[in-house]
Amino acid sequence: MPPSDPTASLCAHIVPGAAPFAIELVLDEAGGPTDAVVRCRHCGEHWLLEMLDWRSRERLMRVSPLNAARVTALLANLERGSCDSGRAAAEVASATAGVKTLSCLLGLDARDLSITRLIAIPAGQA
Repeated sequence: MPPSDPTASLCAHIVPGAAPFAIELVLDEAGGPTDAVVRCRHCGEHWLLEMLDWRSRERLMRVSPLNAARVTALLANLERGSCDSGRAAAEVASATAGVKTLSCLLGLDARDLSITRLIAIPAGQA
């Protein structure tokens, strides 16, 4: 049986050369987003991007699908605000709890979040 394609869970718009992501929420940044909730501009799928490493302008990101309802609730709760200084972090932790990391990494150009490469993670190392 041939090995399964680790990129099969990605939407069809996540391909090298494309810049499909619209930023919904930057969770951390250093000269551009390092961790962010993004949405595919074409199909509306939501993704959690977490930076693992960077070299020059390329950022190596772990990618995990996010439930649209969780993202909507997160953005609404953050927009509402709170006097509790830990509330925003708790909202993000709740929205991203239990997300399934995919068996591939994305190389992204920090300037425009265009995809520079897809990297399959060998089975058992994800």
